[in-house]
Amino acid sequence: MDIEEQVLLTDVHMDGVKFSIARLRAPFCVSTAPGPISYCYLLRKGRLWLEVGSAEPTLIALEAGTIVGLTGTIPHRFRSGPGQLRVKEERLVTHGFAEEHEGDAPFELIVGEIPQEALALSGLFLGAMVLSPSRAEKVCRRIWKAADLVEEELRDTETMGGSSLVIRRLAELMLINIARWVISQATSEEAGGLRALADMRILRAMAAFTRESLKNWTVKELADIAGMSRTAFSERFHDLIGLSPLQCVTRTRLRTASAALTRGGQSLEEVAAMAGYSSAAAFIRAFRREFQTTPARWRANLGPEPFEQGLRE
Repeated sequence: MDIEEQVLLTDVHMDGVKFSIARLRAPFCVSTAPGPISYCYLLRKGRLWLEVGSAEPTLIALEAGTIVGLTGTIPHRFRSGPGQLRVKEERLVTHGFAEEHEGDAPFELIVGEIPQEALALSGLFLGAMVLSPSRAEKVCRRIWKAADLVEEELRDTETMGGSSLVIRRLAELMLINIARWVISQATSEEAGGLRALADMRILRAMAAFTRESLKNWTVKELADIAGMSRTAFSERFHDLIGLSPLQCVTRTRLRTASAALTRGGQSLEEVAAMAGYSSAAAFIRAFRREFQTTPARWRANLGPEPFEQGLRE
C-alpha cells in the first residue's frame, strides 16, 4: 500500500454524513451554517458564484456540474450574480430529496455535510476545492454517479434497510475521488491551493498534526515524521503552504477550539488552555485574527457573524 492509500484509508470516515438539496430562484445570497462542519456542494443546475473569505473575499464562478469542498470555518456564501452586492444574506434552506416542491427552480444545489471532527482529512484542506466538469471531467462524472445513487437511496420509499450505511459508503467514495484528484493535480492551480499534497512527506506531517491538533508539536517532530531535516522541512512546507509549520499547527488548533466553543460545556479559559494559550486574552487575539470575530460571538452565533462586507469593487 502506497502513502497516498495509507492517508486516504486512514482519514476517510463519513459517520454522520447528511445530504439535502436547495432549490433557488434569483436573486439570492445564501450561506450554510458556519462552524466545525465539512461541506461538499454539488451544483446540479444553473450557474452561480461562490464567495470565499470575509475581509477581501474571492469570487469563483461555478458552472452546472461543479463540485466544491469547503469547511464551515472558512467564511463563504453563494450568490446568484457577481454584482448583486446589496442582496441580503440569508441562511441556505435545504430539503430532503423526497420532499414535495412546487415547479422547477433555475438553481439546484446538493449539500453534503459532516461534523468536521468525524473527518480528519478535512483538516488538510486550507481553502476551497473546486472541481469543474470542464477541467476535471472524469472525476466529476464519477462523483455525480455516486451522488445520483445517494439521491435514489434517499428517495426510496421501500428501502431494504441499511440506508445510512449505503449513504456513508457512497459519501466515502465521493471523498476518495476528490482526494485522488487533488493529489494528482496538486501541482496545478486547479488544486485550490492544496499544493502540499504533491509532496507526500509534507502530507504525512500535516496528517499527523491534524489527527492530534492539541499536541504541543515541535518542528523537529514534524520533520522526523516527514523524514526530512528540520531546515529542509521548514523551507519545503513554507514553499508549498505559504505558512510556517507552526503557523499551520496554530490554525488547526484554533479550528479545534472553534469546535469546542460550538459544543459548549467549557469556559473560555478552559478552551484557551486546551488550545495551548497561557491566557484568555492571548487566545481571543489569535481567534479574532483567524475568524474575524471573538470567541464569545462565535459561541453565541454558533459560528462567525454573517458577512457584512461585500466584494470590493
